[in-house]
Amino acid sequence: HVEPMVHWGRELLSEAGYFHSVSMLDDPLRVKRACEQAGVRLSGLSAHTPLTKPEIGVEYLKQAVRFAAECGAPVVNTDEGPKQPWTTEEEDFVLMRYTLMEAARVAEPRGIQLGIECHQQYSKTPDGLDRIHRLVRSKSIGINYDTGNAFLCGEDPLKWLRRVVKRLVHLHAKDISVE
Repeated sequence: HVEPMVHWGRELLSEAGYFHSVSMLDDPLRVKRACEQAGVRLSGLSAHTPLTKPEIGVEYLKQAVRFAAECGAPVVNTDEGPKQPWTTEEEDFVLMRYTLMEAARVAEPRGIQLGIECHQQYSKTPDGLDRIHRLVRSKSIGINYDTGNAFLCGEDPLKWLRRVVKRLVHLHAKDISVE
């Protein structure tokens, strides 16, 4: 299984073959055919966008969901993005709720899962990730658990995995150290 990162527009390093990024402006069937020819399946798309900036995140995730549905990726992974200096924590959670709600409305009828990854300031603790996950009640929203991120945040990866396993839609398993 592979999980390419998707983006809008054109990214020169990808075109030169140095990075695993695919433009969502490209034909998703081309991605599907390339995977079939290589004998691999898509486990998901890495479509990280700031959930706290709906002016970017809403349309980006909706596009990623449609792209995933066409290329055969069952999951679109994302996180809350970096903390904006002009918003409060309370405002961030309202913005995330809106972004996730809009993305879920596009994901649900297509059978695509949105995986929230433990990655940034709010999701880097078990309680914070749970809080984001609870923002929108949708069968299309789950957890993309990243063992390496959990470890780097000072958490016990196995203990945290047990906590989220029933909500798991995707997993990044990494063998990493802090050095």
